Amino acid sequence: MVKDIHQKTSLPVNLGEQTSLTTVRVMISTLWGGSSERSGDLIEIRKRLDEFVRLIGALNVSDILPVFAPFDLQGIVSKPKEHLSWFYGIFESVIMKRINEKKITDKFSKDFLQQMLKLNQRGDDKTSLSIKGVKALLLDMMIGGTDTIPTTIEWAMTELLRHPDKMTKLVEELDTVVGNENTVEGSHLPRLVYLDAVVKETLRLHPIAPLLLPHVPYETSIVAGYTVPKHSRVFINAWAMQRDPRLWDDPLGFQPERFLKSNTGYPRNNFEYLPFGSGKRICVGVALAEKMVLLLLAVLVHALEWKLPDGRKPDIHERFGVVLKKMEPLVAIPFARLSNPHQYQ
Repeated sequence: MVKDIHQKTSLPVNLGEQTSLTTVRVMISTLWGGSSERSGDLIEIRKRLDEFVRLIGALNVSDILPVFAPFDLQGIVSKPKEHLSWFYGIFESVIMKRINEKKITDKFSKDFLQQMLKLNQRGDDKTSLSIKGVKALLLDMMIGGTDTIPTTIEWAMTELLRHPDKMTKLVEELDTVVGNENTVEGSHLPRLVYLDAVVKETLRLHPIAPLLLPHVPYETSIVAGYTVPKHSRVFINAWAMQRDPRLWDDPLGFQPERFLKSNTGYPRNNFEYLPFGSGKRICVGVALAEKMVLLLLAVLVHALEWKLPDGRKPDIHERFGVVLKKMEPLVAIPFARLSNPHQYQ
């Protein structure tokens, strides 16, 4: 990613697109070890994932006027099915290739796909996983990772560019911990406490899933005096809770320092701060998402200095959907910070 951006020094860069392509590449490598996908293939995957997520969160006229449901006027049913078929075709090819490779070479891989295929081959109806289930899980992981991670980074960079003092503080921490002669590595992350606070504050102000995911109770329950019927669909407004002035000082301000004073992380039982959900249904990919966001954001800020074109101010208007994205993509101009050109290779 840094190599690609370094080649665009002094030119406007769409940060959302750049980090999204990197995230897709990392997720593919994590899920099935793919590393040879061409740039055009990555762009197509990203575009289809973006469109799929947009359609999931789109307002469906048929929900309000069911009489129109058979006509699918907006294509909200047919278009996702088309994308689903396309992704399943890719997954089918990858799965069959992996199965054939194992038969020929008995090659062992520790990626996510290999673990899913082990479950598929158990032969136990209670614990085995069908190939259809494997493909569904691969799609869930792709959707969950490739949209939320770059969106978080884009919001973080937006807030840092809006608050130069916070950017300066983060740069100073990176220079102290990493140094100007090194590149950011995973081993540096535990000591980058202000970076961690920046990400946590970004997720407080801009939770990626503002209403989390819908939950359905198996039985009628009473919560805070309210009756919640069984099988009803429940949405939790994390966006409002994390900006509640009764819970947060200066709730609309970008203040990463608030997370330096507390041990608040991503706990399972904290209902004031829940960007990844809470309880048993907390996001299963929270550890991967956290590490990727921290690492990618650290690399962007450590290796490059960022400025806005023509002295513009970054736009913070939101575009509502399943994922809370910026209304206008963040476009910024990078400049090299490091003196050694080999650090950009």
